[in-house]
Amino acid sequence: LNVRRSSRRAPLPTRHALAVDSRAGSGQDARRMSSIEKLSIRGIRSFSPDRDQVIEFYSPLTMIVGHNGCGKTTIIECLKYMLTGTLPPGTKSGQYFVNDPKVSGAQEVKASIKLRLKGHSGKTMVSIRYFQLTQSRSRLTFKALDGVIRTFGSDGETKSMSHRCSDMDKQMPLLVGVSKAILENVIFCHQEESNWP
Repeated sequence: LNVRRSSRRAPLPTRHALAVDSRAGSGQDARRMSSIEKLSIRGIRSFSPDRDQVIEFYSPLTMIVGHNGCGKTTIIECLKYMLTGTLPPGTKSGQYFVNDPKVSGAQEVKASIKLRLKGHSGKTMVSIRYFQLTQSRSRLTFKALDGVIRTFGSDGETKSMSHRCSDMDKQMPLLVGVSKAILENVIFCHQEESNWP
C-alpha cells in the first residue's frame, strides 16, 4: 500500500469562519457560523449549587476529558438544554437534572446555566436559564424558571429579553441558525440513540 501525503494543509476553521454561501457576493448578508464561547453551570447534577463552574471553548476544538462521573456528559446535556430546551433522558421531568437538595442538606436548590455564544448574525449573546428543585416531605418538585437572552451589538448596545421557557426553546435555534431537529438528532445525538454502524 502506497500512501501519498499532500504538502498542502487545509486551513483550520476560525471562531468567525464564514459559512459557504453562494449569495454572499450578490449584496446579501453572508451568514456566519455560530460558535460557543463559554458555559457556566451551577447546581446541575454533580456541579455545586454554591458556585459557578465555567468552561471556556476554544477554536477549532475543545476536548473534554475526565474520569467517569466527573460531569463530562452533564456539560453536553447543559449545552443541549440551553439550545433546545430538551431535558436529558432519565431525569424524571427535571428532578434528577438539578443537584439533589438532600445532598447539600437544604430544602431547596437553585441552579442556573449560562451560555455565551456568537450567533449566526455575528452578535455576541448570553442566554441564562434558572431552575429550582424543592424537597417537600415525600417528593421533589422541579421548576424551570424564566430565562434571559442578552444580545450585545457591535456599537456596545445591550438588549435584554426576558422569556418564558417555551419562548426561549423557540428563540435559541433561530439565534444560532440551526433547526431544533438538527440540534437534537445530529449535533447532540446521545450515544445510546445513535444508529451509526
